[in-house]
Amino acid sequence: SAGNLFYIMDLIEGSPLAAILRNGAINASRAVRILTQVASAIEYAHKNDIVHRDLKPSNILIDARGEAFVADFGLARDAAFKEDLTVSGHLLGTPAYMSPEQARGDTALIGERTDIYALGAILYECLTGHRPFDKRSLVETIYDVIHREPAAPRALNRLIPLDLEIICRKAMAKEPDRRYGTVRAFLEDLERFEEGRPIRARRPTVAYRLSRWTV
Repeated sequence: SAGNLFYIMDLIEGSPLAAILRNGAINASRAVRILTQVASAIEYAHKNDIVHRDLKPSNILIDARGEAFVADFGLARDAAFKEDLTVSGHLLGTPAYMSPEQARGDTALIGERTDIYALGAILYECLTGHRPFDKRSLVETIYDVIHREPAAPRALNRLIPLDLEIICRKAMAKEPDRRYGTVRAFLEDLERFEEGRPIRARRPTVAYRLSRWTV
């Protein structure tokens, strides 16, 4: 009645994805399943003009059935009105999963593609067992987020399928307009990978398309 927004979710009995990843990378199939569920939840939030802005493994809960749930909308923003719904300190986001525009404090660029970057960073950690950027110093981490490229996922784990590396790197492009345009586009490429179809993020050569359709 006072015009305050709030968020209610069921009690989830499970473990944060961060706890699972302490044991290292998870297999590609499980990573895709988790990210598909998380992306579906974020797509719903975006359709309701809500940008999460702090997606990270500790904010993703995995229940006993392996279902993933997104928690902690504590830094959410109303995308339609460009207003912060909640603010926790001055640096909005978690540096290891923060987009370059967040790290620069460029609020005009923070939007749906900011969440897409974080989805890519989470996929990166699921596949490699490492955060994209994780220096001991907060300042160093933020510098790397803005100026450096993370190690290629397959350089850390050769078992990662090339298509998943491409999906991950597109989602994590430094410039927002080089990322997936929507969470739906990111989600569809994950689904196409899972179904053995050519992903849209990869250059559609004849050899590539034949390799996907004949596997």
